[in-house]
Amino acid sequence: MHKFTIQLLLLLAVMCSVSFFVPSAFAAKLSLGINPPLIKIKTVPGSHVQIPLTISNYGDNPVNLLISIKPFTDSAKHDGEIQFLRESRQMKNFISGSIEVLEANIPIAKLLLAPQQKESLIVDLKIPKDHLY
Repeated sequence: MHKFTIQLLLLLAVMCSVSFFVPSAFAAKLSLGINPPLIKIKTVPGSHVQIPLTISNYGDNPVNLLISIKPFTDSAKHDGEIQFLRESRQMKNFISGSIEVLEANIPIAKLLLAPQQKESLIVDLKIPKDHLY
């Protein structure tokens, strides 16, 4: 059976686009956290894995997060930076059909965090039995 590794970097810079509910004349300090920041999964086709994570808004303003999952690899420098991979149609179909972020068992694409709020989420990964990627 073909084994493969999936890495999900759940740093907010990768997973979320951020917009603020703050008047543009004011500078807003962004302070977000995510735990765990990196998830590595070794799995086989036909697997179903659920990974808990917590997103925290440590700031004093509400934050609206748009959730997206992108393929990446380590940068050539191996210094903790990442390099995004080009998304083929096959990769986009795999991500959209196999990976979801759940809040209370409901798939979500955005999340509003109030100041000082933490939210528990689940990354839900379902690898099709016939997956050969």
